[in-house]
Amino acid sequence: MKMMVNIVVIEDDQLLAMDLVARLEDMGYRVPAHFDSTDGVGDYLKANPVDLMIIDIELGDQRFGGIELAESLGLKFLMPFMYLTSHAEGDIVSRARATGPSSYLLKPYAQAELQIAIELALANFEAKKVANRPGESLPEKTDHYLVKSALFIKKDFRFHRLEVNDILYVEAQSNYTLITAQDEEFLLTVTMKIVEKKLNWPFFMRIHRSYIVNLHQVEAFEGNMAFVAGKRLPISEPNRVAFLQRFNKL
Repeated sequence: MKMMVNIVVIEDDQLLAMDLVARLEDMGYRVPAHFDSTDGVGDYLKANPVDLMIIDIELGDQRFGGIELAESLGLKFLMPFMYLTSHAEGDIVSRARATGPSSYLLKPYAQAELQIAIELALANFEAKKVANRPGESLPEKTDHYLVKSALFIKKDFRFHRLEVNDILYVEAQSNYTLITAQDEEFLLTVTMKIVEKKLNWPFFMRIHRSYIVNLHQVEAFEGNMAFVAGKRLPISEPNRVAFLQRFNKL
């Protein structure tokens, strides 16, 4: 089942906050919480899944309230976050940059600009994570992004959350890759090799040069065939023994 991206908003101006929340929901995002100050934000993050935070820099009489929040929580190490502000002064921008935001958007903004800033925030945070992991390099193309136990897959100019447990199988189609999940399909403009690197959970297994299967979704197997959601998937002979060893059999 596909889940929406959870975005938390921190904005002290109630009218601007209501407008922002409405825009986000119109774009298909979920806004489970909105704060008009920094109070309670840390506790909320500890107890709830959040994929992105949008933070106003100036909160009430605190000129750097949003920046100080990001600093105190160490957000640059936790999740993507972006600043939303009407200020572009050099001292504010410099201090904001030091906290490692994934994106930055000036008020007033158009909805298309907001959408682009969100996509950049998700992409930049993932790129930063990869860069900080020794021996890893960025994928050739960035059509999908990892956040915890989900893939964020770009479809129709929007990044959609797909829980990895809901993936049934992955199929190579020339220079494209088709991900089949429980409720829908995603055709990616990347090769199977790139997707395979991202599916680094132990329950995904390449059973054929054209197929990766979620072992939790295998319903049956017979000979050189695995059955997933009623579809027959071929198992190549070199992978057959390793595949069979992944199951308890009577």
